[in-house]
Amino acid sequence: MPEAVRILVAEDEFSIQCFVEDALAGGGFQAEIAPSGDAAFSLFSGNRGGYRALLTDISVGAGLNAAGRSPGRSGKSNQIFRSST
Repeated sequence: MPEAVRILVAEDEFSIQCFVEDALAGGGFQAEIAPSGDAAFSLFSGNRGGYRALLTDISVGAGLNAAGRSPGRSGKSNQIFRSST
């Protein structure tokens, strides 16, 4: 059986973390949750090429981009922003 596609989820709200993780799992994806931009960057840096996409809250993702550290800059991952407002 093929491995599930791994998606890094950068989200600081616990209820949304759970919702997104469940939704992705229902679609056959494996979500790894990072509660902050720093945590997302650390996870991504330690797993280069291991994530197919980064799904991020717009405020967490904006922090990554402002720091010039967006994991999506590697060219191997897609970066998807979302907002709860």
